[in-house]
Amino acid sequence: MRIIQRVWRTDDRLTEIMETLVTSGSAFLKHLNHSPELQSLFQANLKKQKHVSNTGTSHSLSYAAHRFDSQAALATAMQVQSLRAGDDYGKDAASFLSFLVGKAGAENILQTALMVDAGDMVMCLLRFFDRATFDVALMGEQLHLFCQKLDWAFNKKHILELEDSFTGHALRLLAKTHIVRIPGQKWGSGPLTVGGPGFVAAATRQRCLARMQAFVVLAVQTVRAEFPSFEPLQCFGIFALRERSLVGDVASKLERVAMFCSVDASALRSKYQHFLTKAVSYYRSQASCSSFDAWRHVMLQEARAKGRSMESLAPELFRAVAQLGAFTGCTTSCVEVTHSVQDWLWPKRRNKHLSLQCEVNEITIATSPPGQAADAKTIAVARDVWRTVYGRPRAIQRAARQDKGKERSKGKRSKTLGGFFKRARAAVTHHARHHKIRSIQQVGYDAAPGAAAVWSEKMNNELDFLAETLGDTAVSLKQEDAFHACILGGQLKQPDFTPGQAEEAKKRKARALTLQQERAEQAEKRRNTCSFTAVRLCAGQKCYFQPGISDNLGREAVNMKRVRLTRRWIEADWFVLERIGDMATQNLAWAACLLGGFLVDATYMQDAVAGNPSGEPRGVCVAFKAALGTKRRVWCSARFQQLDVYQTMAACVGQAGSQWKFVDLEDFCRERGKRNASLKAIAFVTDDEQESFVQELGSNCVFTRETFITKLARMDVKHTTLGVCGL
Repeated sequence: MRIIQRVWRTDDRLTEIMETLVTSGSAFLKHLNHSPELQSLFQANLKKQKHVSNTGTSHSLSYAAHRFDSQAALATAMQVQSLRAGDDYGKDAASFLSFLVGKAGAENILQTALMVDAGDMVMCLLRFFDRATFDVALMGEQLHLFCQKLDWAFNKKHILELEDSFTGHALRLLAKTHIVRIPGQKWGSGPLTVGGPGFVAAATRQRCLARMQAFVVLAVQTVRAEFPSFEPLQCFGIFALRERSLVGDVASKLERVAMFCSVDASALRSKYQHFLTKAVSYYRSQASCSSFDAWRHVMLQEARAKGRSMESLAPELFRAVAQLGAFTGCTTSCVEVTHSVQDWLWPKRRNKHLSLQCEVNEITIATSPPGQAADAKTIAVARDVWRTVYGRPRAIQRAARQDKGKERSKGKRSKTLGGFFKRARAAVTHHARHHKIRSIQQVGYDAAPGAAAVWSEKMNNELDFLAETLGDTAVSLKQEDAFHACILGGQLKQPDFTPGQAEEAKKRKARALTLQQERAEQAEKRRNTCSFTAVRLCAGQKCYFQPGISDNLGREAVNMKRVRLTRRWIEADWFVLERIGDMATQNLAWAACLLGGFLVDATYMQDAVAGNPSGEPRGVCVAFKAALGTKRRVWCSARFQQLDVYQTMAACVGQAGSQWKFVDLEDFCRERGKRNASLKAIAFVTDDEQESFVQELGSNCVFTRETFITKLARMDVKHTTLGVCGL
């Protein structure tokens, strides 16, 4: 829901529509939905209608279709503003009618319909995550499908052509003329109308779609911030079996899953490929089956055929699939976790839960026969007492229909709101699934130029906030600059909707030019901060090549640059990796932080050896200063004993010439009491322990694995013009 709550508040027009029609206490539709008197008027007006478009018998807006501009709602509003002209209901009804009349009202109605269609897409996504047992493997697919819907509906503007949608319903109603009367209107001014031929002009549609494209830009960034791709939970999308085309880079995700589950990546990849075809076939043959059930079934079937257990048949895949089942219903959103904790910690709710549990325990103890272990009888009696005291009457206690058991005549079924929702969602989903598959980020880029006409400072601040949420890295800053470049370019090219808006367009373009200049200065400042002269291989330097990289590259480096190859990374000056930033290479990044050196990918090493005609080496190079040069005391918490990190650090500290020394907590605190202690003592803790130790020891000496690497990387990061670094 944060996709709607945060994003819609950045647009003043969308906020005004929401408050006028729904959320405000003076909203007439809210009165109509809760007042029995207004509901009776609405019901009487509904019966007078010759044709009801989307529903049968209705009593209020709870049971009717979304008819904020229907004849019944308009007639009820006109009656209320006449009969109750002196109270708040009459004033709210008059405000409601004023909001809908004229060409401005037609734009409000069309904009509301577009908002409802977008809100329904968000609700479909919310309903997927609202289940306690949602399929984690399908999480990435659902997020991608949501962005595909936004792209098809608003970027490609197909929502205006879809009949089974709220927008299509609004356009059909606006094609007819509805005459209204508002107190205080001058008779000579002519009748006020809602809708009519020519009311929805092309410029009106363009403005409404521009607001929705701004919504798409921020909604896509919100999805990327709420469900970051670096979360391990996202990598379990490789087990999705419905839409294999949306899985993405299987190889890198398998490596991250193997790292997360502490299994061998090559063995996991082999077993994954072996069972994948069988799992897909079984999943598609079942009407209702989760990804976890499909993988478990095919593994169990083959294990039984061979007379073995699943764990012994494929131990690596077994652990990964078991972790997939354990993650069922989990979320990466910290907000849900916070609400769950607060729900329990809030004394009123906690005491209520505890009191009910105590009453159940007392009933169980009181009804238990002394000296007899009648568990079944005790539970049955407690259940009866609970149902009698706290339970609600079931529907079976109501009187049966008089024609029960008899065959009733089946007339023509009237259209219902549920059927309308079903048809609209099915149509949008069908078109989105057959739409061209593109990345989530590209959907936002495509919406940015169209959103330029309505882009505001609030939207700009929200985009900056989402970029900070994704992380203050070179990649996120580059993506944010790309968004701003698309939006600013669209603002400068945006034509005026009407001649009367020339002055406003002039101011908008001036603001766009100013902001564009500020962005360019910020980008230039970052480039100067990270300015880099390409490092060169020198004779005698030692290079460590990650296993899997071509041996020819190493031989060329030896022959052309006279470097030495080593299989002991403790001695290396250069660390050549296949991809910088993979989870499997974090121990080498840790070693580079401690020892100092260069982390480069194979592309950068190839250009460093053979040279590049353009003069600028391609690929990625991250340079670190040696952290072992200063005499330091190191203390590691008991929970920090991670093998890949601890062994690397122990090997670095134990090498010849190192001035680092492991100490216990008492010596560490004694060292902290000396002058300039922050430069001589470092504590390594886990993420869970960081907050408590920061309060006790200070933030300048307490590090986790990630913060230590990131801090040194941010100080000494170097990148070429064609490559972007980052761990």
